[in-house]
Amino acid sequence: MTQDAYTGVHGTVSYAGSTIAVAEFDVKIKRGVASHARSGKWSDYKLPGKIDVTGSMKRILTDGELLAALLNATPATGAAEALHAGLTCPGDGSENITDMTDTSIASASRIKLTATGGAVTGAGTAILIGTDANGNTLTEPLNIPLLDENSYVISSRTFKTLTHVALKDVTMGAGGTLAVASIAGSSSVTVGEPKVFNLIGKVDDGSNHVYITMNNCFFTDGEFKFADADGILEDPLSFTMRDPDADLTIEYVNA
Repeated sequence: MTQDAYTGVHGTVSYAGSTIAVAEFDVKIKRGVASHARSGKWSDYKLPGKIDVTGSMKRILTDGELLAALLNATPATGAAEALHAGLTCPGDGSENITDMTDTSIASASRIKLTATGGAVTGAGTAILIGTDANGNTLTEPLNIPLLDENSYVISSRTFKTLTHVALKDVTMGAGGTLAVASIAGSSSVTVGEPKVFNLIGKVDDGSNHVYITMNNCFFTDGEFKFADADGILEDPLSFTMRDPDADLTIEYVNA
């Protein structure tokens, strides 16, 4: 039968080959107009002009992948590397600073301090000193609470190099040290070429469908919106196409 209408339940969005489960998506196709003024006429003479294809996507935020794609095509994933076998703790009322055995990390990573050979029996502070992914000087104070052996704390910031760790007031039992390592699992981006991706929006109801395929798209703006407990974090992003002549197709069936 002829299709009466579609609703959102009929639609899916595919980004870079993978379906995004929760997303809103729109496409705008704009035809420009070439015009010329004419003597003795009330109107301009007009011809169809250039095609521009833009759109936007909004999805429930589960990670930073799409926002990262606006900034760089290749995010760097944190690397797990040993940076120092174990820092000697200064004890209550004292402080020290230690050079790292290995200062360079394969990619910007968070730092983990692990109680090794004993427990942390007196809390204190560690100051991580190094550089970020852009080569800027970076320091981060890290609270060291009471820790059982093999327990750890992890930095909030990512370091591309870690040159020193300063400890204050941290106390451990005899033979106990704080091992320093970078960890895998966190991704970061620096400013560069954006990711170019293929985007497909489609609605299906039996054999009736509308498919819009856009190849070689890239994001032109994005937002990260913080919300309260009654709001779901979302990615609102706008995109455009590199070459609509070659990369845009619209297919539809209304049987």
